[in-house]
Amino acid sequence: MKRAGAKGIGAANKKKRAAEREQSAKLFSPAIFEDAAKAKAKAEYGGATPFPHVVLRGACISESLLKTFTAAIQGMQADLKDSDTFKRYEGPALQDIDGAPNLGPVAALRDSLYSPEFRALVSDITGCGALSEKVDCVSGIYNEGCHLLPHDAALPSSRR
Repeated sequence: MKRAGAKGIGAANKKKRAAEREQSAKLFSPAIFEDAAKAKAKAEYGGATPFPHVVLRGACISESLLKTFTAAIQGMQADLKDSDTFKRYEGPALQDIDGAPNLGPVAALRDSLYSPEFRALVSDITGCGALSEKVDCVSGIYNEGCHLLPHDAALPSSRR
């Protein structure tokens, strides 16, 4: 019989995962959100060739990114996916990793990438308009012999 107010093992694990995510949530350097950095990135994006792009150097705090990388390598599995346009190993969809043991840093990366602040930054730099908060991301590994061919992926959820 469970005592009133007693927390079980599940609650302890949930608290541990929340603490891991909070610790890893400091993934982005605050400097990338400053007006001067945004203006520089916007100018770089607009002048980039052969297509508009920008590299946000120093965007991530190295220690947090290393924890995320280590958690992904140690805790995620990838399955071979093969079609006429690609051959790659694909990890789980990031929207499905909540509650997975030892993936707190990966969930924090997902939460950081889809945070209102980061989506606003991307929107401001690119001029693409407001971005959806819907998480739609997987990890892909391209080993020797794997490929991704150019193609028009007309997905119902993509904006045109």
